[in-house]
Amino acid sequence: MSTPPVLRFSGFEWHGAEQRLTRDGQTLDLGSRAFELLGLLARQTGQVVSKETAFEHVWPGRVVEENNLQVQVSALRRLLGRDAIATVPGRGYRFTWPVTFVAATALPQPPSPAEPTAGAPVPPPLFGRDDDLSQLHAALGRHRLVTLVGEGGIGKTRLALALLEQARTRGRVAWVDLSGLADASGLPGAVAAGLALRLPAGTPADEALLAEWPAGPLLLVLDNCEHLAAAVGALLVRLLAGAPALRVLATSQVRLNLAAEHLHRLAPLACPQARGLAAAERSPAVQLLVQRVREHQGTFVLEAANADALGALCRQLDGLALAIELAASQVARLGLPAVCQRLGQRLRLLTGGPLDRPARHRTLSATLDWSHGLLGETERCVFRRLAVFQGGFDLPACLAVVSDASIDDWSTTEALAALVDHCLVALAPGAGSDGGPRYRLLESTRAYAASLCAAADERIAVGQRHAQWMHGRFEQAFEELGTRSDTGWREAFGPDLDNLRAALQFCLVERQAPDLGIGLAGWSADLWPLLSLLDEGRQWLALAQGQLTPQTAPRAAAALWDGTGYLWQDADPRRALEARLQAEALWRQAGDRRWVRSVLGQAWNRLYLDQLAPSEQALADTALAVEASVHLKALHRTTLGALRQRQDRHAEALVAYEEALALRRRQGDARRVLIMLLNLGDLACSSGDTEAAVRWGREAEAEALRQDDPALLGVILGNLCTALLFLGRTDEAEDCARRAAPLLRHSDGLIYFVDSLAWLTAQRGRLPQAAHLLGCADAGLAARGVVRQPAEQRVVDALLAALSAHAEPAAITAWRQAGAAWTDVDVLACALP
Repeated sequence: MSTPPVLRFSGFEWHGAEQRLTRDGQTLDLGSRAFELLGLLARQTGQVVSKETAFEHVWPGRVVEENNLQVQVSALRRLLGRDAIATVPGRGYRFTWPVTFVAATALPQPPSPAEPTAGAPVPPPLFGRDDDLSQLHAALGRHRLVTLVGEGGIGKTRLALALLEQARTRGRVAWVDLSGLADASGLPGAVAAGLALRLPAGTPADEALLAEWPAGPLLLVLDNCEHLAAAVGALLVRLLAGAPALRVLATSQVRLNLAAEHLHRLAPLACPQARGLAAAERSPAVQLLVQRVREHQGTFVLEAANADALGALCRQLDGLALAIELAASQVARLGLPAVCQRLGQRLRLLTGGPLDRPARHRTLSATLDWSHGLLGETERCVFRRLAVFQGGFDLPACLAVVSDASIDDWSTTEALAALVDHCLVALAPGAGSDGGPRYRLLESTRAYAASLCAAADERIAVGQRHAQWMHGRFEQAFEELGTRSDTGWREAFGPDLDNLRAALQFCLVERQAPDLGIGLAGWSADLWPLLSLLDEGRQWLALAQGQLTPQTAPRAAAALWDGTGYLWQDADPRRALEARLQAEALWRQAGDRRWVRSVLGQAWNRLYLDQLAPSEQALADTALAVEASVHLKALHRTTLGALRQRQDRHAEALVAYEEALALRRRQGDARRVLIMLLNLGDLACSSGDTEAAVRWGREAEAEALRQDDPALLGVILGNLCTALLFLGRTDEAEDCARRAAPLLRHSDGLIYFVDSLAWLTAQRGRLPQAAHLLGCADAGLAARGVVRQPAEQRVVDALLAALSAHAEPAAITAWRQAGAAWTDVDVLACALP
């Protein structure tokens, strides 16, 4: 056979070369794997095809679960009828219908208008592809067929041209661009044209091509194979078998699905991951952008003033070479700030590619149109619905959001796999909630899919399912608080941050599902401080509170107020206490034992508000209820230790803290162990054991750096600064202060550190400035209704003694009153000039 045959059975026709199944002349929607399996079974009709043979044929070189095969068989039975394929238990499957084999029409020479370019264009400069180039050369030394795969516009053609240029010096090469070839019938003629061969008439084209094939080694590069992948694969099987010295490099958005094929997946260009000129200069994506802008505007240079903006632009374009080049032309026309501001309309912005490029590479939309046109109808539907995910997703999320009455889970799974194969969906870092991979759409691809989803009038329905999935996901997260370590919890649910934002936007800003948004805001509240995003979390909670109604479910409202208390507990203890009182009442109304968490939070808030007796009572009320939970028991003992510390019952405080530390270690929660080290250091400082406080502080500092926890590191460094001041180690204390201040300011904790900054300033001999700082601390703490903790009061006592020894009381009072109006900026300018 010169090409795969046409198989006829019961009104159906299976066209192997075109990868098309028809019934009564109408093309049917069938996934690529189901199509290959059908061809395998039909060619051996009446015979048992083992599962092993099916796996090897349909998923060559891959290890897949058996249910993948069952899915394809089920899809075929739904399409053909259940009697078409029989299951042979323990052996495999048998096609039961009679099949007629019809020889495919010989492939004619391509008509001249569709004939692809035979000569390779001059390769433009490469950026950041040296490793890929070396790996491709090495792969072609080991494999006779290498397929360079990647999404449209990523730079496959440019890399292939660079390899061809280098290979030209080593032997015979040929370049064939298939982008202009409309159908498979012209494929042999296109390859012949690339080799300057004339094929005789009257012989099937692929047989003629093999007969005329030149002797000796040859590297054949086939560019843009994706729209003819099956036909290219069928032709290469014959060519590789008949021409032993042939090696082939193919570029494609999809694999050719041959056993002999070696895949090289091309990644986007590396973008700078740090700020500054040096990082931008090292980035291939920025290098390409600057070079292309300079081609339009010769005076353009990369410099410190624009380095961060250029790096951010490349990151937003996902390092996609075509998008970067199209953006470069707009930077030359509109300027860098204007382009960065308009990226939300990237499909309209990224146009104007060179006229000597293929039409599909002149605009970003055209490139994506080409890729989208290669998909089946189900794959297109799944693709556009995936636009709702931001920042990535896993298979359970995909099934919950994408599947509906029109597309079942198996079809969605198969379509997702096809989209990965077509490089429209990429694998993302990390594992999904099911232990499988996470996926993502590049941002430009996602914007294109979103436009299709809106055009199909599916945005609201898909957005609703996405919000429901996020609501369930974070209700589960709330359930797991305390059963995982803080780090493990953050790693499990932190990857869905962008999806959380998108769902909250849909529910609360667009007001498409306020009730869902209220619950989601509450269930997810604990995530924000773990990601150092307190301000953003508070904004979402406030937005949700504005949409509460008497009809809001008690549990959802309770979670919202509970989260509000947690996020405000340091910045505004009175506000936090009020929220937790509401949460407690709602939890009890709902019959939910989470009231215990709310009451423990109230006990902590009351410590800062100098309400020691109610705090003691709250701890007594929860003493029995916490015994069933290691997490709640540790919270209880931590709060009890803080209460005893406030009461100057230091020995009892130490017992409580050490019990909490042991519980956290038993839990394996490294972050909460770190919090206990911090508390033990603070206790040592307030009880006068300053050397021990420094030891605890240094241990905690090292652990916070290891855990990369800036919020806790700020508090630890602040406490360490205080202990070092008591020991007179002023230079070390100032070093800690300079490191702590920006971290504390970011996490809303700077006001609690101003006393220590005042004392540091006094030790430097600047007493009036120290008094101003003390007045600022007085005003800030009073505005929050907060009393100083024991270690802070010890600092103030020492500072007031120093001030009184060198200044008149009236002057001290005046300085303190003047400092009451100071801002954070004034504090840092004075204390740490």
